[in-house]
Amino acid sequence: MLEILIVGLIVGGSAWYAGLKYLPASWLRKLGKKKPASGCGSGCDSCGSCDSATAPAAPPESKHRVITLHKA
Repeated sequence: MLEILIVGLIVGGSAWYAGLKYLPASWLRKLGKKKPASGCGSGCDSCGSCDSATAPAAPPESKHRVITLHKA
């Protein structure tokens, strides 16, 4: 019985957090909450800072590949 209560609290808290995060700002104002500012890691893609990381360089292509076999 205690496990059901704990799972219910976790699911309820998760639903509350998701609701506050994705509700429109006008609804949040009616509830007296502020919408958090968009920052790095929010996924807003408005500042373009996510694209600043350079992609790792690809290894040079060669015609031959070395396969190492290990005896078990």
